[in-house]
Amino acid sequence: MKNLFLSSSSGYGWDQIKTWNLSAKKTGHDVCNILINSNDQLVKDCTDNRVMVVPYHLPPMNKPPHNLRFLLQYKYLMSVKHIYSYVVLTDSRDVYFHGDPFPRLIQLLGSRNIVCGSECIAYQDEHWGNGNLREGFGYVYDEYKEQEICNVGVLCGTVEAVAELCLMIFTMCYHNPASVSDQSSFNILMGTEFGRRSIRMVRPSDGLMVHLGTVGVQKFRDKLIEKPTWDESKLPSVGGSVIPIIHQYDRVDTSKWGVF
Repeated sequence: MKNLFLSSSSGYGWDQIKTWNLSAKKTGHDVCNILINSNDQLVKDCTDNRVMVVPYHLPPMNKPPHNLRFLLQYKYLMSVKHIYSYVVLTDSRDVYFHGDPFPRLIQLLGSRNIVCGSECIAYQDEHWGNGNLREGFGYVYDEYKEQEICNVGVLCGTVEAVAELCLMIFTMCYHNPASVSDQSSFNILMGTEFGRRSIRMVRPSDGLMVHLGTVGVQKFRDKLIEKPTWDESKLPSVGGSVIPIIHQYDRVDTSKWGVF
């Protein structure tokens, strides 16, 4: 069976998601965009660039697309589980694929079904995440404040397992008091026996993904559990090889990378 890159977006144009689409397309795997209340021009732009689209036209809802996307991703992945073996599911605006992540993903999975990436910092040491955890899950804040944050913007693994994870995240978000609760919901799951048994958390040194919103900026450097080892004027790399999934590249100076 084949492998799939999947993302969802709402309110974006082609210029905002073309890096994701074109860098994924270069790997040779299938690429699909779930478009929420998009316009005809974006559908045309995707089609012209030979990437798949699944458009949804939905009435206004009281939850932002950050949360809703997980229900739509669940439904789509379950509909194609007989076609694809593995999926790399990511944010659409700020992810760049420097190479094919699937070989390293399959190595890292081992006996587990899902791989996620650490932000290399504890909740209590990162202002936005700390506030988001308090807002949505204040009743277990003390139990989770020292937990290493896992970023929900990149989830990889077997198609059915990632689909089921998406359903769990959406279900936890649905009645959550926080307006954006996808990442905190995911991290609550990561603190359970299910999360520890089913999901492997990796750091940049594992050579699959990096989240630059914490790892790539100086203000968190003293609190990082794992600090960057690469020349920050160059693409993030480990052992001489560029990390294939680079998330939040817009948080750092990419002017010398030569790829955008």
